[in-house]
Amino acid sequence: MKCLWSFSHLVVYPIFHNLLGIRVNNSENLKLDKSAVVAANHQSNWDPPVVGFSIYPHQPYFIAKTDLFKIHPVYTWLLRTYHAIEINPVKRDVRAIKTGLSKIEQNYWLIIFPEGTRKRKEQLKDIKAGAAFFSIKTNVPIIPCFINYSTLSLKKLWWGKSHISVTFGKPIYPSTKHLTLSQKAELLANQWKMQMEELCQLK
Repeated sequence: MKCLWSFSHLVVYPIFHNLLGIRVNNSENLKLDKSAVVAANHQSNWDPPVVGFSIYPHQPYFIAKTDLFKIHPVYTWLLRTYHAIEINPVKRDVRAIKTGLSKIEQNYWLIIFPEGTRKRKEQLKDIKAGAAFFSIKTNVPIIPCFINYSTLSLKKLWWGKSHISVTFGKPIYPSTKHLTLSQKAELLANQWKMQMEELCQLK
């Protein structure tokens, strides 16, 4: 499947880049020699491929809620083909958690949307602790990612005056202090939100 993502980056990403005008900011924060958890805000169904292409050459897996796998067989095939991990958001989905942890250990990058669901406006929602959990259990950093669609306009696409910006924050590493898992998760979540609020102001 790594070949598929590489092929898609060569063939599909240029279309994304030219049509949607994707601009990646602070890509130097992605230069790591280990896996990472990319935690992004969630506004659109475009978010997973936009973030996935933006972290290339790192190979991604996504956390996607069960409802998305029920939309249409073709959509389900695309989700699974492009590394979506199905998770039930209303219960502790042990299988999905184990799969996510395993992929990180295999040197894949895990993309997760801590707000849990799409939010049309740019304001950040209260976040869930899933991203922090994956980071703590595998001892890899969380990289904040802010996706901004505010300058995207269908009327301006063909004139090159519209774009989507994807801005990455600095890696946040799990605390080495003697804290409980929940305390470490809360600390990471707060640090993530602080960086995200700063990235939101940049636009």
